[in-house]
Amino acid sequence: MAVEPINPWLSAFDAQATQACLTFPPKALREWFDATAQSRGLRTGHGAPLHMIDQSELPLGRAYEAHIAQTGGLPTRDNLHDRFNALVWLHLPRLKALLNAVQAQEISRHGHRNNQRGPWRDWATLLDESGVVVLAQQDAQVLRDCWRGHDWLGLFWEHRSKWQAWQACQKGQGTDGLTVPCAPHAEGPVWSVWPVGHALLEKGQRPYKAITAQAWVLEGRTAPLDPMADPDALADDGFDRWRQLDHLASQSLCLKQQAETERPTRLWPLPIMGVPGWCPDNQEQTFYQDPQVFRPARS
Repeated sequence: MAVEPINPWLSAFDAQATQACLTFPPKALREWFDATAQSRGLRTGHGAPLHMIDQSELPLGRAYEAHIAQTGGLPTRDNLHDRFNALVWLHLPRLKALLNAVQAQEISRHGHRNNQRGPWRDWATLLDESGVVVLAQQDAQVLRDCWRGHDWLGLFWEHRSKWQAWQACQKGQGTDGLTVPCAPHAEGPVWSVWPVGHALLEKGQRPYKAITAQAWVLEGRTAPLDPMADPDALADDGFDRWRQLDHLASQSLCLKQQAETERPTRLWPLPIMGVPGWCPDNQEQTFYQDPQVFRPARS
């Protein structure tokens, strides 16, 4: 299953893990994943050691999320959707374990064969399947004001230099030889997009303009979190760039559960192809003048 990485859909991830998850045959993938998960001590929200199983090993009638939480067995089919899921588990193990625990708890409360999913299970599923974390280390209010008002030109064009773009952005050259308009921000890019949803990553293999991610905005000043950092500098451990984000996101989710016990605040729809560097065509301002994708706010 050969897959050519599409920047920056995949370039944020550890190169070895990406290669293994997307190209290894099933048996080799399972052995590599289990060894990696064991060496890093990855566990589900219920404390079960994470390991990969074939989809056929999932007992008939048992909820997928509940099985993972209770046994640690991650059912995986030989398709991109499940392979991307494994890739995200390796990079955001704390967050994925918490999301899985939320889903398992809601299943135990409402069951999984009816329409009573509950708002928290819906929230967790949206982030798990189609989500991104948008980290705002500065100017979070500017980000929110533009987003709430559907000021897409303001968000993506006027404040373009605040977005972390492709790896070569600061040199003015994209990974495909395209010039990336990335005027230097006073302190460098301060907004970054981190893929979480494995269904979203699957769409990235055949991207189209109207792809909409479900975004969870997190604020906080941390050490630099550069998803497009020099891969040579991270050759020893490509997961390192994700550790701080995983810690921040998992802590934030715990606080969110305590503060929003009945119903979580909704995720924000993000036209992902508008993010600077995520699509070669958005180097032109006219790209954002498409009301079918960049919709105005409702009156």
